[in-house]
Amino acid sequence: MRSSLAFALLLAGVMFVSPRTAAQTTFIVTTTNDSGTGSLRQAILDANANSGTDEIHFDIPGGGPHPIQPEDLLPTVTEAVTIDGLTQPGADCTSWPPTLLIELDGSMAGFGDEGLDLQASGIIIRGLVINRFQNSAVQIRDGDGITFECNFIGTDVTGTVARGDGSASHGINIIAGNGHVVGGPEISARNLISGNAGNGINAFSVFSPVMGLVIQGNFIGTDVTGQLALGNEDSGVNLGGDGTHTIGGTDHDSGVCNRACNLISGNGERGINVFGSAETNNTILGNFVGTDLDGTEALGNTEDGIRLRSSANRVGGSASGAGNLISGNAGPGIRILGAEATDNAIQGNLIGTDATGTQPLGNDADGVFLEDVTGNTVGGTEPGAGNVIAASGDDGIDFAGADENVVQGNWIGTDATGTMDLGNGDAGLNIFNSSDNVFGGAEPGAGNVVAFNQNAGLDPAGLRIAGTSEGNGILRNAFYGNVGTGIDLAGDGPTANDPGDGDTGPNNLQNYPELASATGDDASTLTIAYTVPSATANSVYPLTVEFFLADADEEEGMTFIGSDTYEAADAEQQATVAFTPLGAVGDGTMLVATATDAEGNTSEFSDPIEVMGSTVTVEPGAEQPLRFTLSLPSPNPFSETTALAVSMPARAWVTVAVYDALGRRVAALHDGSLTAGTHSLRFEAEGLPGGVYLVRATSADAAQTQRVTLLR
Repeated sequence: MRSSLAFALLLAGVMFVSPRTAAQTTFIVTTTNDSGTGSLRQAILDANANSGTDEIHFDIPGGGPHPIQPEDLLPTVTEAVTIDGLTQPGADCTSWPPTLLIELDGSMAGFGDEGLDLQASGIIIRGLVINRFQNSAVQIRDGDGITFECNFIGTDVTGTVARGDGSASHGINIIAGNGHVVGGPEISARNLISGNAGNGINAFSVFSPVMGLVIQGNFIGTDVTGQLALGNEDSGVNLGGDGTHTIGGTDHDSGVCNRACNLISGNGERGINVFGSAETNNTILGNFVGTDLDGTEALGNTEDGIRLRSSANRVGGSASGAGNLISGNAGPGIRILGAEATDNAIQGNLIGTDATGTQPLGNDADGVFLEDVTGNTVGGTEPGAGNVIAASGDDGIDFAGADENVVQGNWIGTDATGTMDLGNGDAGLNIFNSSDNVFGGAEPGAGNVVAFNQNAGLDPAGLRIAGTSEGNGILRNAFYGNVGTGIDLAGDGPTANDPGDGDTGPNNLQNYPELASATGDDASTLTIAYTVPSATANSVYPLTVEFFLADADEEEGMTFIGSDTYEAADAEQQATVAFTPLGAVGDGTMLVATATDAEGNTSEFSDPIEVMGSTVTVEPGAEQPLRFTLSLPSPNPFSETTALAVSMPARAWVTVAVYDALGRRVAALHDGSLTAGTHSLRFEAEGLPGGVYLVRATSADAAQTQRVTLLR
């Protein structure tokens, strides 16, 4: 009998403590009252008292929306819990815009109160509208792995009216913890974070590390439609913690802001602001920054699209879907600023165009601005690393006090095919008080295309070098169609050579080559005689001399065809070089050249010279068409396969390839000889995301491009 009684008492004790160790308990909010049974305040208190992962559901009578107006600070959340507004009958987040029926309204709360104070790991906040608190809508002060899904933070329940209020009111303020997630690639995870008086998302702490934040699929600074500005008064995303954060991702359709893409537009300061010596190794991928949801209209952030004041960050990349659309902002598209900003890479982005990469949608200032920085990269040599930098109100790329940076593989003033006039308002590149930078290079894919820039300033040029700048190498780039000269040293227009090159100035005012003759034979050899009038005392030898086919105005080097090394023994004497050029050079073609000394000082382009004698071809005897025709693809748009035709007037070697909006080659349709006549080709798009693609056919002296839309 005694043993039975003891067992019963023991069992009763276990049943008594079991709620404290339960895996999950659900607490239901049934009233909008601030306190008492069925209130949100009581549900948080109960969840805090129950160890284990709990859920707070809502079942408030009536159709809603249901405003809950705390009269004081809500209890700090100290246990893992899911607060799920989508459990309210009628709420739904399976499509966008969602139907949200639970509003946490801070208009009755005290001064300095935040909406939710989170201090535990594993919390999920879902399906809430949080607004009108004097402090942040949500603050994370402790814990890891907190998730936000399908919330409106800083707006009313319609997502069209700002309700941020307090001067310290960030949308989500993160001052501690690792691995938090805001949004996600599913539409059911998207948050609207707009209308707040501070930053939309603020991750910054001087006391606790904040690392590994993931921000995906959100609208930050727009209304719920993504078509109108509803900006946060400061930046959309402000990162000043300990880095390794991810903003966006590659999981989205080509040219479309869906899934992992964040729309970050309309904010009062920067779209994305990254700062601090510890805020490193962040990746910013596949976002629309400064445009509407369609990527066709400006919805600019008031200052920079993206500002970097820290090191080792990656904006875009060479992988498919990694590039961002950064257009329509009132400041520079991207600004890299300060001594801490080193080893940043800007790759694969559309800067100043629409989402197709073919229409102007410029940032009002520079496309990319590097100020007082060292060791950053804009573009790259690998396929897909180059940026399109176009239609800026000022320069395409602007350097001020920026040393030892690399600019390679970009299209500056044109689209990724190099055919469309999308010129920047001033110079393609402006280099002021900046030294030892590299523009282009000898590696495959290193050369930039600098074309169609408008040069509205007093000293028009494709690339302008001024101030105390020196050692800036300009190698194997394509300059054409720019207003003014291609390369301008000192910003004063073409500078004549001086005897012996004793003058000084930007890039040491390196003298350009003086071309004496250029002669082609009947086969594949081009012979050029030239002199560089630079004494060994005034230029560091050997010099690299590059030769180009001139553009239509005969002032700029459009197509690199070869180079020569001009040794100290040749100084100020005529040298002769014979080589096989990298492209066909016809009788009457105009050539120009540059000289670069051993310290990287590149000259302006030379005066042009006409090629005399027979045409020089890479493939002797091959017929070259005067023109060919690339038909429009049909059907267009298409879903799986489309057809097109190449009509040839004569036999020639033709390459037909398909490129995405960032200029990445995604398919090869033909690479070989085509005889006279019409040839049918098929583009099978299996495995490619929906979006706009460019089909480009090229021969030795002709090129055509057609646009095609793939529907998914």
